[in-house]
Amino acid sequence: MNRFFRTISLVLFLGYALIGCSIKDEDPSNQDPVQDGQTSLTDFDIPDNFNYETTQEINLKISSENVSEPAVYSIYTIEEGNNYQLRGKAMSDPEGNLEYNTNFSKHIQSLYIKRHSQGVDHYEVVQLISMIHKVEFTQFSQKVSASNARTLQEADSDNDGIVDALDDYPNDANKGFNNYYPSPGAYSSLAFEDLYPQRGDFDFNDIIIEYNINLVTNADNNVVELDMDFVAKSVEAELPSGFAIELPFHADSISNVTGSVLTGNVAFTGSKGLESGIVASKPVVVVFDKSTDILSGDGPVKSSDHIYITVALSNPIALSALGDVPYNPFIFVNNEREREVHLSGKTPTSKFNDAYLRAGEDVGGYKTVDNYPWGVHVPIHFAPPKENVDITNAYLNFSEFATSGGTSKGNWYTMQEGNRNSNNLHE
Repeated sequence: MNRFFRTISLVLFLGYALIGCSIKDEDPSNQDPVQDGQTSLTDFDIPDNFNYETTQEINLKISSENVSEPAVYSIYTIEEGNNYQLRGKAMSDPEGNLEYNTNFSKHIQSLYIKRHSQGVDHYEVVQLISMIHKVEFTQFSQKVSASNARTLQEADSDNDGIVDALDDYPNDANKGFNNYYPSPGAYSSLAFEDLYPQRGDFDFNDIIIEYNINLVTNADNNVVELDMDFVAKSVEAELPSGFAIELPFHADSISNVTGSVLTGNVAFTGSKGLESGIVASKPVVVVFDKSTDILSGDGPVKSSDHIYITVALSNPIALSALGDVPYNPFIFVNNEREREVHLSGKTPTSKFNDAYLRAGEDVGGYKTVDNYPWGVHVPIHFAPPKENVDITNAYLNFSEFATSGGTSKGNWYTMQEGNRNSNNLHE
């Protein structure tokens, strides 16, 4: 009987989607803008194995000469305009050795790494030319100028082995450092089409999630808490969506989750605050379950308030095991929890209704037969294309990024000249 009703629901949705598309086609205000040289993502051949990834995992193997006590390393990305943004900090072993694994945006070409040791700061600049980098601090490493160096105090108020001047939580022995994705006060973006399992118009503006995720670590570089900040946005979308993240570790490591905004009676949580009915090996945090309840605004771009989610861990997990932020994010559409839409190459949760794989254009892995996606991850703020404007007409180098399999124009989303057509964007 459940299978019967699920099939009926799917048929009704597909009928609604087709009717909705017909209405948009008949409404002149919904027609695609007519422009010379206009393109569509469907004009391009995309390599079959391409997942539209905009980040890459980097393994930093840091060592130091003549160090006889643990050092603190601060990792900064060097952004456009020589702008330094702190990613995070970590403590070395007593010989100054540290292995730091994390994912960086593909447009990042250099890192600035600062070593705090024995009251003196030195730095090295690293060019990201491979996935594994050896960084060696020697007697020739540059000393940080006095105007930029911290005045280190020997006090360690919480006795966690991190001096107060370097400790982001000087009065909490269970916490030591913040590790931000993408950086303090900045946001990355997830942009989705919502007509799944039918493909949409590739403007990727139906539901947009801006996020900042902070992995809070202790003095052993183990994550003890995830502090997540989300803002939802949408451009003239009619279908309600929910948003959630599948985490890459067992629910037994989690003590509680707080902050979920559940107003639609679509998703439900258990005693820990995790979504109920999900296998414990792949727990799910629901951020919100009905976008139309939280979005507001007078213009074409609707926005939510900030949603703050905290995931407290009872069993700390090594930072190196959790660097692939934002893990497995997804939306679920039209008040149907089982109609999940993930990023290309990702897998659905146990609540997904696999009947959608037989009813639409998804051939598996959230890709069409021509490898067009339903979602993209943008590691900076994403200015959404205007309604019905194909992403290739708003972000002019997206097509080359896609057809090259990500080997060219990896910075298609940045403000670099030639990347954007501002007339087609809500900036």
